[in-house]
Amino acid sequence: MSGPQAHPVVSTHFGFPPNCPKYRDRIALRRKLADGVLGIQEMNDVLQIGEAFVSRLYTYKSVIKSLPMRTNADLCGSKYKPSVYQHEFDISRPEIMKLHDLMEFCEDATGVFVTNMRIFPLLKKGVSSEENLTFSIKIIDMLMKLNAIKDMKASLRNDFAYHKRSFQPLRGLLNDPDAIMDEIIDLQMFVGGFHFISDLLREKIQKIPKYVDYLILFDEQVLLAR
Repeated sequence: MSGPQAHPVVSTHFGFPPNCPKYRDRIALRRKLADGVLGIQEMNDVLQIGEAFVSRLYTYKSVIKSLPMRTNADLCGSKYKPSVYQHEFDISRPEIMKLHDLMEFCEDATGVFVTNMRIFPLLKKGVSSEENLTFSIKIIDMLMKLNAIKDMKASLRNDFAYHKRSFQPLRGLLNDPDAIMDEIIDLQMFVGGFHFISDLLREKIQKIPKYVDYLILFDEQVLLAR
């Protein structure tokens, strides 16, 4: 058998967990509590979603491999038929949008982390402050896992490049192509740039006054936990 319809799409089940709202929709609901209880709950929620992303990112399989090999019948002169491009775009599009979900989550997770770093001086020494510190360290660890796995997954970059190539010939045929192009531009650095997540976290941390003092606290907490 040959042709696009002969090869079913293998779902990677990547992206936000089922029934889980995107985290940025919840950040607007944040209330400032000096005891840090809400901050701890927020970080716990971020960790649960983040660990799900870690697992799904680690097991990610290239969507390109689910596509059939192009044959001479798929060609029209020196170019592929629009129907072939459309098929490739339709298959790659959902997975690329899940990568967009991951990018948004990393931006939101670093935001939650930095927000809790800023309120840390307001916390009274005790269980609340210690838990805040512990959860902050866990978020750093989770983000570094995502950073490392994303960078080592060449399949992500290959799928993204494939998606861009299939989009260009269809630009005049799709609804709202400018919005799709904006999404592709947003993802370009995230998918193609190494150390993107760690650099994003570093950039946000360095905007916090006396951030070095917090990093020293993190180091001391890690050493105590060993």
